[in-house]
Amino acid sequence: MLDVRELQRRAGAYRPEEFERRYRGLFFVGAMAPLPTQSDHGFERGSTLNDLEAMPRRRARDPGSDDEVPFVLRIRKTERNHATHHISVGRAANNDVILLHPTVSKLHALLVVEPDAEGLRLGRLLLQDAGSSNGTRVNGVAAQPLGRSATPIAPGDQIVFGHVTCTLVDARSLRTWVQRLAPV
Repeated sequence: MLDVRELQRRAGAYRPEEFERRYRGLFFVGAMAPLPTQSDHGFERGSTLNDLEAMPRRRARDPGSDDEVPFVLRIRKTERNHATHHISVGRAANNDVILLHPTVSKLHALLVVEPDAEGLRLGRLLLQDAGSSNGTRVNGVAAQPLGRSATPIAPGDQIVFGHVTCTLVDARSLRTWVQRLAPV
């Protein structure tokens, strides 16, 4: 998870092309209610990775807060997951993109980057639901499960993992999104 405050600072400090150069790639952006304190979060033991520590949490002084907290997740392959042909999304610590929320399955969805026709550049990004309990939707339509045709996704698409809504953005849209946020 990227630090939204730092992104806001950099979006204001860097020229647009410099920000885009530093933040190449694709991201999931959105907002969710903070997680309860770590002792009662309900996730499996052992998933307290650095990413879990960075997820929004309620502070002790505002236990009833329902305010949503913005988040930015970089979409990329990591060393946490050894499968080379996809990027995993879910709440378990071994996913490439960790999205901690009770409605997100341990392994919720898979992203595959399809090469272009010549195999020279990256082509479309495809999404498949990995048999999640609460489903995955792209622009309001249920994503296909594994073994069926994958759903193409592109910047600007709204993706819902369980009950967590994200928007897929590129670096230019990320800069605009963080600039529009109220100071965090």
